[in-house]
Amino acid sequence: FVRNVFKELGISVPKGRVIKGVKNVIQYIKEHKKKVYVKINRVRGDVETFGTDDYVEADIILSRGAFRILGENAVFVVEDELKGVEIGIDTWFNGKNFIPIVAETIEISGTGNATSFKHINESIWRDILEKLEPWLRYNGY
Repeated sequence: FVRNVFKELGISVPKGRVIKGVKNVIQYIKEHKKKVYVKINRVRGDVETFGTDDYVEADIILSRGAFRILGENAVFVVEDELKGVEIGIDTWFNGKNFIPIVAETIEISGTGNATSFKHINESIWRDILEKLEPWLRYNGY
């Protein structure tokens, strides 16, 4: 849903697809033989987003926790790997607009994270947040 909203608002998203079921995710990784990121939709329990090009590794990770029960009813977003560093953002929306301060976190696997707080006008996220505001207001957030 969010991927479609972002596309409608002109916000780019990595190539990817929504896949239902653990077996289908494993089969996708096995067939495509390239690194992908598996994002758990809604209920993730103790399994975070993970990257792999190894279907056996994916099978082991997805055999944990709730996925034993949810199995083929679980929904995943599987995205192609992008080169670079992942930057996360934390911000707050007050029903009209985003507050003027955002927290940007550079997420570096295995080395910890570095967070900086910036005024929204100095943030690389400003354009994206401005595209989101009207949609969020319209939809009652």
